[in-house]
Amino acid sequence: ALKTSVKNKKAPLCDVISYSTDASQSACSIVQLLRCLVQWLRNRKDDVELPPNTSYKDLMTEFHLHLNDLNKEKPLALFVDGADRIHDEWIPQQIPKGVCLVLSVTSESSLQNTISKRKGAVSFPLGQLSLPDKKEIVQKQLVEFGKKLSDSAFNNQLQTLLMKKGSVSPLYLHLACEELKNYASFEK
Repeated sequence: ALKTSVKNKKAPLCDVISYSTDASQSACSIVQLLRCLVQWLRNRKDDVELPPNTSYKDLMTEFHLHLNDLNKEKPLALFVDGADRIHDEWIPQQIPKGVCLVLSVTSESSLQNTISKRKGAVSFPLGQLSLPDKKEIVQKQLVEFGKKLSDSAFNNQLQTLLMKKGSVSPLYLHLACEELKNYASFEK
């Protein structure tokens, strides 16, 4: 998450859109991705709401039109987490000036192989989160809500969360903390 300090009143250098295919079951749909991106790009221009029945073809066309217009405006950073879970035809052959496209993919995915062959593509392999990193993410998120998980020897709720299969993903930990903030007691 990008945060600006209260002292810094300047406008951000670029707009940022983030999209995660793990956010919901429907988030792995290319139509859902395009709908989200197009609506955000429309909002950026104070354009009208996207009609709910917009076709896939129209979404693709509008998405690419908006991207190509961006170089005349404020730059855009577009993050798509789990991009290899969606068909790659939405990705422009040429990334327009003023657009930075960041895709998270698994190392063995076909999308990673395809993109690594593109001119100008940069790859940053990331390892799994360490246990101290996971612990810090959870504790910092929960403290924002005035919450904390027990780490006592008899009821180690923090350890239970950190040992879950999905805890290797920062997004999983974030979503788990979002769910936990609603409980007065974490026994459930």
